[in-house]
Amino acid sequence: MADRVLSPFHRSALCGMAIGMFMLSYGDRAVLSVSMPLIAHEFNLGPAQTGWVLSSFLWSYVILTFPASLLVDRYPTRTMGVAALLIWSFAMFMGGLSATLFVFLMSRVLLGIGETPTFPLANRIVRQWSGEQHRGMILTALVCSSQIGLAFGLLGSGWLAGWTGWRSAFLAYGALSIVIAVCWRSVFPAEAVKRMKWSDGRSLLNLLTQRTFWGLLSPGAAGQYANFLMMSWFPTYLHRTFHLQTFETGLDASICYGVAAVFSVVLGKIAEKISLAFLPKQILAPRRLVVAVLLLGSSVIGILPFLNSVWLVLFCVSVVIGLIMAALGANTALGSDLLVDGTRIGSVTGFGMIFGNGVGFLAPVTTGYLVHLTGTFSSAFYLAAFVLVAGAALATLLPRQPLQLTK
Repeated sequence: MADRVLSPFHRSALCGMAIGMFMLSYGDRAVLSVSMPLIAHEFNLGPAQTGWVLSSFLWSYVILTFPASLLVDRYPTRTMGVAALLIWSFAMFMGGLSATLFVFLMSRVLLGIGETPTFPLANRIVRQWSGEQHRGMILTALVCSSQIGLAFGLLGSGWLAGWTGWRSAFLAYGALSIVIAVCWRSVFPAEAVKRMKWSDGRSLLNLLTQRTFWGLLSPGAAGQYANFLMMSWFPTYLHRTFHLQTFETGLDASICYGVAAVFSVVLGKIAEKISLAFLPKQILAPRRLVVAVLLLGSSVIGILPFLNSVWLVLFCVSVVIGLIMAALGANTALGSDLLVDGTRIGSVTGFGMIFGNGVGFLAPVTTGYLVHLTGTFSSAFYLAAFVLVAGAALATLLPRQPLQLTK
């Protein structure tokens, strides 16, 4: 395989490109989040309708993640990365130029299509070009890069939307995606990923009979629920609760995600040291307990309704997001270690993401209806805290055996 002759620097560059692509994908999502009050005003949307718009990206993302992950295992990394970046670049241009709500929604659906290969592709790159001793840390960096992408996306698009209108923010990120596509095309060799045969669907369905797989899905889904809640609604929450303007909500939210990114890396490093201390014989116990503890800590999201200071809210949210990101990174590393057949990491990751993103899809929609019915965000935060506690419990109880695609 071509990756065997690559230098350590080139291997690091490939992992860096995976992290950069993942960062950009979350920056794209931040553009909608921070611009949502302006978009809602232009299209005359209420809280419930806003929730559906915020979730529109996930309509295609949830459904097509698994098919896209099969393509990740079949086609070269360079081809998949460039194609994905160009599709979501077009989607951002389409959203920025849309004149009707229907066209705007279709642009979000197209963005979801373009971003479906992102995480399976990045996970495959890390699995293929990083050593086991570094994998957990790199995956944590990969997960926390989403928060860095959100931080820069919130800050940059908040400034653009506040001063020049929300459409300019969409157009700017569309242009940036083209630049990254060119870099991706230059860095990856022509056959960076070995061409795989189509995955056997029956062997993947066998995962559903294994409690360990559900023990990985459940905490991941719990973390994604809270993550999608904050990613979609947090700027609007700041706007409605503390009456902040668009640039202020973008700035404050970006501070949270920036602090959370650093915090999650520190937590990830600690978690990796704890896990590696028990490798290889007792990997199940330390990793799953680390995931559980991190998720349990993030359930402090339930105290947000009692905080009346913007700075206390920002501190609490920074801690919560950092804990969630560290938990998702540790959970992903656990899944990668437990999978016996490493050549199927892309399709298995995509298969698992269907459940996680499906649960995450509920967060913006459910929150929209709860805000519409109650007039506050309190019940939405209480529900998220309950989901995180449940995820922590399942992470402790279920993962017991390695994952086998066939028995």
